[in-house]
Amino acid sequence: MANVLHSGTGNDGMKGYDDPVIIEFPLRGEWLAPTTPATKIPSHGTNQLGERYAFDFMQVDWERNGKPFYRTNLPQYLFFGVPLNECYGWGQEVYAPCDGVIIKAEDGYKERSRVHWASDSFVALKNAYTFNPEKDDLRSVAGNYVVMKCSDHVYAAFAHLQTGSVSVSAGQVVKKGDVLVK
Repeated sequence: MANVLHSGTGNDGMKGYDDPVIIEFPLRGEWLAPTTPATKIPSHGTNQLGERYAFDFMQVDWERNGKPFYRTNLPQYLFFGVPLNECYGWGQEVYAPCDGVIIKAEDGYKERSRVHWASDSFVALKNAYTFNPEKDDLRSVAGNYVVMKCSDHVYAAFAHLQTGSVSVSAGQVVKKGDVLVK
């Protein structure tokens, strides 16, 4: 199945970008998208931080009640958090969704040690309302990331990547299906 990034001339104020870009899903297996452009939570689906078309993808346990994204139990997640390596998506590869050029690839940014609903919610809200792209380091919001140019005016960004996993560099030409993150 392919997704389409459309730069459209509809009522979204994006005039002059009529050609859709056909892309493949950049992950393998089944993933859940709990935050999408439709949720506007407070950045996805808005122009803030360039996240008009942002999706967050998580692998989940489809059999467990609540479809958790972690291998431990709910009280552990709620009270203490979950180590990153206990999350199902940890260490998964990310693939180029189309042919393109890597514009920026940042790696080596220290990750947090755990996922915890309270601290993660606080950081997301703080970044959504106080981040200043002219003076703040983008990695404080995106962590390790890759930005890829797919075509004129169409870019794909992959954020919150595991430290040491980015396998491409700026200027590198990639083909659809190439591994960007190991």
